[in-house]
Amino acid sequence: MRGFEVATSGWMDAMAGAVAAEMDPATLAEPFSLVEIFRNLPHHIEPNGDATFAWYVCVSAAGVDVGPGSLPDPDLRILMTHAVAVKLGRLAYEDAASLAMRDDIYALAASDGSVTFEGDAKLPPLFAAALLRAHNRMAPQTL
Repeated sequence: MRGFEVATSGWMDAMAGAVAAEMDPATLAEPFSLVEIFRNLPHHIEPNGDATFAWYVCVSAAGVDVGPGSLPDPDLRILMTHAVAVKLGRLAYEDAASLAMRDDIYALAASDGSVTFEGDAKLPPLFAAALLRAHNRMAPQTL
């Protein structure tokens, strides 16, 4: 299986495919938008000095939109260091133990400022379930 480094164009393409495969707007009860921003990118990923990478997913009546970049007013914006994104990205959320590990990573990162949340951190249940499935598709491919 081919792997992708978090915040690269290959990773973004694979993530967009995973989200598209898992999210069907007809089954999602309410619109929701999420932006993740990764900061402190390694130099080999962003050699031009822009040390951030953003991507978004937006579910609305128009469908599912996923891509690189940000949205002006998402329901939830998560800012995290690249290192935290890599730790989370490699972890498949398959059972209670892995979900507890995820929660521990978030708690530690929140305590030292490596992750912050802006907006509504309570994702709609169907959106959350679809995003979890997309994440789990990506975890084995994340370097």
